[in-house]
Amino acid sequence: MNESGKSTSRVFVSSSITTNWVYSDTNTSLNVPINPFILGDSDPAVFTISLESASIPLSIWTINSTNNVLRFNDRKSFIIDYGNYSITGLITYLNDYDDGIFDNTGVFVFSYDSVNNRIKVISYDIAPPFATSLKISTETTCQKITGFVVGTYTTIDPVTSKPFNNATNQVNLTFTTGILIALNNLQLQNRDNQATGSGGTILTRIPINCPLYRILTFYNPQPMQTIVTNRVISNLDIRLLNDDYTALTLQGNPNFNLTFRIDYLKQTPNMIPQNPIQVAREFRNKQLSLMNATSNYKPRDLTSVTGATKIIKPAVTEPPIK
Repeated sequence: MNESGKSTSRVFVSSSITTNWVYSDTNTSLNVPINPFILGDSDPAVFTISLESASIPLSIWTINSTNNVLRFNDRKSFIIDYGNYSITGLITYLNDYDDGIFDNTGVFVFSYDSVNNRIKVISYDIAPPFATSLKISTETTCQKITGFVVGTYTTIDPVTSKPFNNATNQVNLTFTTGILIALNNLQLQNRDNQATGSGGTILTRIPINCPLYRILTFYNPQPMQTIVTNRVISNLDIRLLNDDYTALTLQGNPNFNLTFRIDYLKQTPNMIPQNPIQVAREFRNKQLSLMNATSNYKPRDLTSVTGATKIIKPAVTEPPIK
């Protein structure tokens, strides 16, 4: 027990314990049983929990199963191989695309505008009605990566006389800039901007501040503590999430480690400071009480006390003036 009235315990979590895995294809979702922390119903204390340290290998793919489809004119699809791309590598990949179903040779020509950080595509697809338009189909899932926005575009390139599109948004080859740590079985007092009714599970966010394929390390000896509503903590249902709250995928299932701190916090009633009006009113009431007590005071009559004898002093007469 420290001076602040807290008792601290640490829970060390390693994904190497495969029996804790929630899904067989990833180890970023763990359900870890622990020796229970229990608060009695009459105990005025609460639990707090915080993340003290983390070690997470960043084997993250920028393009993965959630964002690897680019489809034009409702019939021409690029299914981009998973991995991490430079912008030069991505442009080359798209221009040379041939998956055995769709050969892009001379159909859609991609280029990169380094000044505005945008991809340009010119369509040589002559199938009607796309000889004069270029449609980015709704099946496209790589909008955030490539900057393309679903819609039909009819702008004609003055040099080639073909429809083209300068991507509406800039290229962003960073899939996520941080890792959210969620504890789905605990009711936390944190809030986030997820859909109504699904918040309150995010414990903290670790910014990604090192290159991919390095180990992201985090340590805070005085982490921010979050109050837990639960009176019993017998397991930790851990999720590692991307910035968009989707499950983080670490390729190759490398082991990661987390250290949580669980504190026992003694609560004291919240004392709301009095405002100046309340202070003045309280002072006035004390003064009035004191005045009333003084005005009602009467000397004690000894005859009123049982067994007491009333003492009468003889009158004192002044000597005559000569």
